Amino acid sequence: GWRTYKHVGPLAAGSPPAPPLDSVHGESRQACSVVAMAPVGGGAASPVSPASAGSPGADQALAVGQKEDDEEKGVHLRRVEFEREVCIADLEEQDFEKLLGSAWRTVRVKRLDFSGPKFALEQLSGLDKLDKSRLTRLSHIDLSNNRLNSIDYVSNANGFEGLTVLLARRNTLSIVNLQLTRLLELNLSYNVMTHPPDLTFMPVLEILVLSNNQLSGSFQTFKMGRRLKYLDLSYNQYACNPSELAHALEYLSQGAKALANLRIYANPFVACFPEYQVFVVKRLTSLAKIDDLKVSRTLRASVMATQLHALEIYDDQYRKRFTARRVAQDEKTQANNPGASQGDARLTLIIEELENILDDPTSLQRHVLTIRSQALCLTQQMRKAAHRKSAKERETTEEVFWQGVSPADITTTARTIELIIGIMERHEAVRYTLIETLGHLTAVSRHEFGARCMQAIGKIMLGDDLSKNQAADMLSEVVMANLRDFCMHDLNTTYSRALMGGIIGMLRNPNIKEKVSDALADLVPILVKHVEECSMVDVPHCVKLLANLTETEVNAKEAATDELCKRCIAAIDNKSISEAQALRELYTDVLNLSENIVGHGPEHVVELFCSFSTHVQVISCGKAIFENKRSHDPVEAETLANILNFVTAMMEKRESVKRDCCESFHITDLLCKILMQHNIDPLLLRSACKCMTMILEDEGMYDRYAPKVIDELQYLVPLLKFLDGQKYRELYKAALRHGADAQQRKDIDSDNIEAPPLTHLSNEKMCGAFLGVIGLLALFAKAPKSGKPDECREQVHREMDKAESESKLLSLLFMPNDEIKLHVMHCIIGMPLKQIDTKEMGIIIKTISNTRNIGEGKAEEVLALLIRMLGRLVQDQEETGREFRQSYAHIAISEVYHTLFRNARRDTHGSHDEESQKLSLSCEAVCYLRFCSRVPSLRSQMRKAEILGTFPEILKLEEELHSAHSQDVAIEQTWIGRSLENLMLCLKGPRALDPSQKVFMRVLSRMAYVLEGRSDGHNRAVPFSLEEIAVDEHLMWPDRTTMARQHRFLDDEERSDRVLQTKRFMELDGITVILDVLSNLQVKENAARMLKDSEKASDELAGISHEERLEQLEGKVADHLVVMAKSAGPEALERANFTYEEVGEDHPGALFPTRSSCFDTKDDIFLDEEKKIVNRVYAVSSFLRILHALIVVAPSDDVSLQAVKQLRTTPVLLRLVAIIHLLPCLSCGISAKFLRMVHRMWLEVVQFGHALQLPPPTFESMKVMANYIKDHAEPMTSLTDMTNERRLTTPEQTLGLEMARCMSTLLLAVPLLTPGDESKPASAAFISKCVESLVDPVCINLFVAFILYEIQMDMGGGSRDMISREFVEQSYRKKGLKEQSSLFLVRLLMFCDEFRYEVLEQFNRADVFLSQTVRPCYMMELLYSVSFGKYMAKVEQNFLKHSRHAPVDHMAYFELVYALQPRSNTLGMMMLRVTTTKIYLLTPSQDGSANDEQSGQWDPSRELEKDNFTKPTIEMERAASDIARIYRCYGSQLLAIEWRSPVDAAADVTVLAFQRMGIRDDVAHFLHRSSSESHDKRAAMLSDPKIRAEVSEKAPSDVLAATIAMAAPQNAVATVFGGGKVASFPRMYLMTDKEVIVSDLNFKAWTVPDNAGTYFDDIDSFVPADVNVDHYPGVQEIQHGVAHTLAFHGTAAALTAAQGALPGTQAVVLATERDKQKASRWKPSCSLPGFPQSKRPQKEQSDPVLQWSSTAYSLPPTEVEFDVGSQPDLRLKAGGGSLAIRFCDDSAREHWRRALAYVCCKGDSGFTREEK
Repeated sequence: GWRTYKHVGPLAAGSPPAPPLDSVHGESRQACSVVAMAPVGGGAASPVSPASAGSPGADQALAVGQKEDDEEKGVHLRRVEFEREVCIADLEEQDFEKLLGSAWRTVRVKRLDFSGPKFALEQLSGLDKLDKSRLTRLSHIDLSNNRLNSIDYVSNANGFEGLTVLLARRNTLSIVNLQLTRLLELNLSYNVMTHPPDLTFMPVLEILVLSNNQLSGSFQTFKMGRRLKYLDLSYNQYACNPSELAHALEYLSQGAKALANLRIYANPFVACFPEYQVFVVKRLTSLAKIDDLKVSRTLRASVMATQLHALEIYDDQYRKRFTARRVAQDEKTQANNPGASQGDARLTLIIEELENILDDPTSLQRHVLTIRSQALCLTQQMRKAAHRKSAKERETTEEVFWQGVSPADITTTARTIELIIGIMERHEAVRYTLIETLGHLTAVSRHEFGARCMQAIGKIMLGDDLSKNQAADMLSEVVMANLRDFCMHDLNTTYSRALMGGIIGMLRNPNIKEKVSDALADLVPILVKHVEECSMVDVPHCVKLLANLTETEVNAKEAATDELCKRCIAAIDNKSISEAQALRELYTDVLNLSENIVGHGPEHVVELFCSFSTHVQVISCGKAIFENKRSHDPVEAETLANILNFVTAMMEKRESVKRDCCESFHITDLLCKILMQHNIDPLLLRSACKCMTMILEDEGMYDRYAPKVIDELQYLVPLLKFLDGQKYRELYKAALRHGADAQQRKDIDSDNIEAPPLTHLSNEKMCGAFLGVIGLLALFAKAPKSGKPDECREQVHREMDKAESESKLLSLLFMPNDEIKLHVMHCIIGMPLKQIDTKEMGIIIKTISNTRNIGEGKAEEVLALLIRMLGRLVQDQEETGREFRQSYAHIAISEVYHTLFRNARRDTHGSHDEESQKLSLSCEAVCYLRFCSRVPSLRSQMRKAEILGTFPEILKLEEELHSAHSQDVAIEQTWIGRSLENLMLCLKGPRALDPSQKVFMRVLSRMAYVLEGRSDGHNRAVPFSLEEIAVDEHLMWPDRTTMARQHRFLDDEERSDRVLQTKRFMELDGITVILDVLSNLQVKENAARMLKDSEKASDELAGISHEERLEQLEGKVADHLVVMAKSAGPEALERANFTYEEVGEDHPGALFPTRSSCFDTKDDIFLDEEKKIVNRVYAVSSFLRILHALIVVAPSDDVSLQAVKQLRTTPVLLRLVAIIHLLPCLSCGISAKFLRMVHRMWLEVVQFGHALQLPPPTFESMKVMANYIKDHAEPMTSLTDMTNERRLTTPEQTLGLEMARCMSTLLLAVPLLTPGDESKPASAAFISKCVESLVDPVCINLFVAFILYEIQMDMGGGSRDMISREFVEQSYRKKGLKEQSSLFLVRLLMFCDEFRYEVLEQFNRADVFLSQTVRPCYMMELLYSVSFGKYMAKVEQNFLKHSRHAPVDHMAYFELVYALQPRSNTLGMMMLRVTTTKIYLLTPSQDGSANDEQSGQWDPSRELEKDNFTKPTIEMERAASDIARIYRCYGSQLLAIEWRSPVDAAADVTVLAFQRMGIRDDVAHFLHRSSSESHDKRAAMLSDPKIRAEVSEKAPSDVLAATIAMAAPQNAVATVFGGGKVASFPRMYLMTDKEVIVSDLNFKAWTVPDNAGTYFDDIDSFVPADVNVDHYPGVQEIQHGVAHTLAFHGTAAALTAAQGALPGTQAVVLATERDKQKASRWKPSCSLPGFPQSKRPQKEQSDPVLQWSSTAYSLPPTEVEFDVGSQPDLRLKAGGGSLAIRFCDDSAREHWRRALAYVCCKGDSGFTREEK
């Protein structure tokens, strides 16, 4: 029942601390270019606009709205004292009763207030008396004005999970770790915190007040404050320079993205960088207030419009300001304390202030500044004494400093330094001030106090980067100044020697050597001058310091003066120095100095040493030392080692010196004798090995001396003994002898000292010796540069293998020395893998597992080399590799992955070197995982739960911690990343990737690769970079056949996994997930707007009756088109001109057409490098590739059906259109790809909608696409208006092509619309009305313009007179605009005859008014196609009327072909009708009534004119399920179908030759798809080798064109006057670069190829090898402009055994058409999945299919004529006679036009065009 009370007087511990003396209150600010800086309330600076900066009310306006903390701030803050009698220190039950009432145990508390003045709590343990179940409603706790040093009790675990507000102002908190998941506000102002609290477990925190603390260091903690809106960091100790401020702002921008109010004024950095607010406002775009100033729109606009430099460039200016401010403060301090200038600096005062800090940390700043002022006062008095050259005054100053410290109590100096370092570690805010204090105290020479301070500074530099940089700055500013002032007149004083000794001690530490050397670079010229003026014997300490400083290149070049070189040469040649034992240390220092200036100095310095033959002198001296058996003495051994080091430097610089030393002075013999000693000094061992290695690295020296060296050194085996055993022990004793006195050496020579195990060996000399030995071993381990067999290395390898050298070297990996580990790994990696046994494999993996601290030292580099070694092992095809894959690879996968995960969690932002090392390690780990991904037996190890669970976090960490242009880690490009479910986890949930970052783009790209069926089995180790992926996204997708080919490069497991992953992707609703991520608010608004437009159009269409206009359209025949088809093109145009009224002038704006801004491309990968924002177009492009793959190359019909069902819905389509609309349409071809995807989707609906029971399309979705195409048609038309001045670029042509293709497919889907009663098909009236609604006139104009554009390009464009190389390349780059646009016009006129006048008027206008060429043969072909389409509709209507099949049997293709006619068994024209279940061959009427009078060919328009429609005769009717195999024959027109029949029967085949080019592959794919509902049972689609072989035999050179056509009349007159009839049988016309040859076709001779003769890697592109065309050259793993070599994973054991490559792999080099005559092809000898081989009996010998004519027409021709009549005829005169060809269509003739142009241009024969 005892109560605890404590009396608290004034200035209690809970009182607020005094403001820092170096605060920025009252500091004047300088205005920057954008905003002016004005003091707020006389204190903190805030930005104001230039206009209001000088207004009287500005200060009052800016002061409005400040928080309650500002009430106590100002230029002079008063202490607030609590004057009370008693204060409660511990909570008891009666306290809760008084606070909450008698029912406090049961009441549900909402608010607790334990703030003063009544309370003075020191702990919160009393809160456990509250029932946790009663705290659920507690939302507010006030703990302010107490003495608490911890509030961690307030946490979720103790019942405070509902807490939203926590106030803990004015306590003594130093560390706060809270776990309050619902906390919204936290106030911790007026405490003694040095680090901000961790925000990880306060995820919803919005207000954080940390003002008036001791915070300093990094802002990284605030990255986790993702919902922070108010952050107060004012009145703290943040002393960040501009570079550190940049990192701080980066952390805030990455994490606190909602931050609206930031207060950071009144921190030390503000006074030296008053412009900081400008950079803060520009970097943090969400800020509404900065330092209580409202960031208005005007202010933000002004700041954002200002071009600012990177903050890093202001570091030097900041440092100057900081130094100037510190000097001013010191002067002010001295002025206010005159006693300080009278020598009153005392150590006792410093010790007293240090102890006060321990007692009262709240007064830290005041005490530290007092300590610094004492040290500064001491330094200034010392400098004054030095300037006056008064030794007595200096002694007096030191005596005063030491007053009060007895000689017996000198140990207090060590205690003083310990206190300084201890306070520095606890309070980072004063670290630099205390480091500076130590620098000033180095001026004390008595009792080695200054030297001890230098040692302390050296230890500080071994800390983090910040400590190292601060200590280096202090060295250059303080210690350097002391040396300059104290040593200006005499460098031989006791103080000078002591200070130099301390610096030398720091320089001997390799970890800080470079930093110290850079900091003291200004000391080098002073020392050089002193050494040049004095005798070296008099200034040995200067020589030693100079020798240490010049180990860096910059300092060595500064010291390499001619005079100093001559002094060194003279000292080396001076026997009184080289032979005197007393001066041996000086001689060694001179050698070191000479080695440095020779190694780093200019060439004339080396020449100077060579001219005096210095190397001869030192070699003689070295031999004398060795021959006199003195090399066991540590001093002599060190001298000999330095001699070898100097000679090595000379030999490296001069080849002549190397030859002289080896040939004349036999230095290799000396080195061998040294290395063969049983007891050798470690310094000597290292130098001898290094010298020998340098000599043998020269190939000439190696060939001459290596055999002798390895013979004398017994194949280097004795050197291994220094790494363990007795030699190791003796070597360690020799290392200890250095620096030991006589007694110590005696103890060392006894047997009482044991060498430590390797795991604890840290002796620098031993480590150096090991490095030398390893370097020499590595020379013989690596393969020779010449690549020739090396007997010396082979002998060494054999002997080393016997001595188990690898095990001994790998044991060094457990040493605590990173350099040794690196050298060991470089040596091991160079060794043959056959020398690595299983034990050594285990050591490598164990070393990786034992490395806990990845960021320590060079651990990253060591781990990277270890993992690289594992990569070599897993790829090895010999016994070693097989053993590793079987026994250790799975363990290594786990260890490597966990290393990758731990490395990914390291935050290296801000340190370029650490970030680079981190990336190197991560990339090596990914490379190893990629190697393992190629081995099927190891893949299951990469799908374990512990790996898949952390995979998304690795990607998220890469996104958060890596900079924009950092190398991509790309772990998704391993087998782990082939799991689409795993990749989907990266797109949703708490660790979801940011869609604006590059990792998100890579993940989508990876999904697309997997869904497309690309194999990971390529030989490339390094993952594809972001830039390469971006280049790949730029390319347009290949055709379906090319995409399907790459599936054959999948191995069995990849193929089955692809099926599984695709199914899982659809189950997880991957399309919706990605669509949601890509859909922002603007996308949703645009989609809603477009939905309204489409619904409006649908409502207008809904008013049409199903039977309306039906009678009118049924009785109406296209009379006009039939008449037009009878006459030539010009006549048709003339009639149209008279029929249709003349069009008026265009809009005036068309006179000056301009390129629309919508065609501007933005192809930069990063839109904002600072924020790492990636161009959105790349991610969307990858998403479209995903959708395209699901539709086109899905592993099953179910997946494709599910994707089509989802995409064809109006909401999904609207969102896609809205996403695409926000992007530049030409960037990455994004619009073209979208249209291609929609085309494939609608084609799937049209061709297989009935069979797959897909619901009919909706008019709304079709209208959405029509509007999208219309929006692009208007600006695209303006581009065609500009084609007189410029050609359409490839992206523009591609977009136009896809617009035409998509619009054409859209028209094809119109008949599927079902108005009203869905059981009835759409009427003609309804279809016509739909077409009118969907097709805008601007689209018609555009597609006609495309046709005219290509026709003009065919004629030479703007340079019609000459045939140029440019014309040839442009011809080959054509994308097919004319063909697709023509197809659209044909389908348009088929469905809606009313558009015929508008179409013909466009062509008429081009011919008459624009003087553009309109080929009559093209117009004839267009009209013929329309007539054929109408005829096709008649035929189809007749079939449906008499067919017994259900509507599921939907017609897909109706084409004119050449085939063997069953009755006559001759080749003739037939019609191919392909439905979803049947294949028909039809012949039209044979009575001749429908034949054209001039050409004698069948004319469909004449069939339509007949009163009674004549049905075609069915010559063949076969079920699609009867198809066994489909063969694509040579060229682009021939197709062979093998039908199923008994195995022992002869093959039943049908050979077809399509008249229309480019349709063969589409029909073949449709037949493949229709042959079976089961994906695995479908007919194989292969390539036929028979006709190809016949062509290759006849035409060995490159083939430019292969076309099936007919002979034409020899002159054009015959065509016009009735003599134009030609032979009715087709021929194969073949053109190479040398000749044209003709062949008759014998389809009866075609036979099914045997198993070995079938291959499928051919693409008949007929593109010359030297023409640069952006096409898809064969099947590529990933297309980056260069075809990569792929690795084919065999699907049968025979492939693996035959190739002997990586298990399950085989290398395949893909060849394009132009390479096939030069490169061999891979031909499978076994069955491949999906490609069953024929088992029919083969004919022993069959007749050729191609029966070649004996006449060949040599090229180039003498004359080429393209007929201008209504037929696509070509006539050429060449060697061998005249040749006339009548092509089946205009496009085929144009194919020959470009090929002939290539031949004519190639020969440079001066061909020109002429109009006849």
